[in-house]
Amino acid sequence: MIERDEFFPNSERVIYARSPLVQVICQIRFPKILRIEASPPADFQDQVRDLYPIVEQQLPPGMQDLPPEVAKMLGAAGPLKSQYQFLSQDRATTIALAPDALSVTSSNYSRWEDFEAPVKLAIDALSNIYKPSFLTRIGLRYQNAVVPGDFGIEGSPWAALLSKNVLGGLAHPGFSNDRITEAFSVVRAMLPGQQEGILLQHGLGQRENGPDKAYVFDIDCYTEKQNDVASTHSHLRRFNARARYAFRWCISDFLHDTLGPKPVAEMVRH
Repeated sequence: MIERDEFFPNSERVIYARSPLVQVICQIRFPKILRIEASPPADFQDQVRDLYPIVEQQLPPGMQDLPPEVAKMLGAAGPLKSQYQFLSQDRATTIALAPDALSVTSSNYSRWEDFEAPVKLAIDALSNIYKPSFLTRIGLRYQNAVVPGDFGIEGSPWAALLSKNVLGGLAHPGFSNDRITEAFSVVRAMLPGQQEGILLQHGLGQRENGPDKAYVFDIDCYTEKQNDVASTHSHLRRFNARARYAFRWCISDFLHDTLGPKPVAEMVRH
């Protein structure tokens, strides 16, 4: 039986044939582990490199543009919070490890069960090698960008693509698409006394390297309650459902149908 969500009405689970999803990010945070900061995570790499063979080190903000010899000198002067990235061969999925955080990002997401596999791999490696005492945050974030031209609905007003739940001033007939230059909304909601919430950001954006406007939905579901590592996956599955409900709550029936929804049965877990 599917549990009722605390924020949004439940909706049928579907996979969109023409998905507007740009990327999905899972991140967990934990108290800083100095061993991650002190030496390269070679043992961690050994556990993930069969599927994520490319490794890159990302320097802290402000150091990326420095000459390598200068960055090395600054690093020798004191600890620097860098992170290591382990990428799939096609670079579509990245596991990033920092002294106080682990994230998995995918730009080639198809369904939750497929994304859950690298998430489990990364969390198991973290748990086996570094054994964090507890987690301070568990989050799952979906970023969608609807460009009407991508779906053959050029010229459709934004009012036809959004549900009345988020439409606001865009419903005004005097605000045609060619007149609107900026529209953005942020809603953060928390469950009382539970340190669990959702950050919903949506509004007009610009397609990278192109003139087309996009309507962006950025949905971040999270808990900041102290949790043990073993509870991570149950939270993430619940957040996955919540993010689906949130997206469906945001869009119109017209856009939903345009995206080509295909019902999918929930997988039975043993």
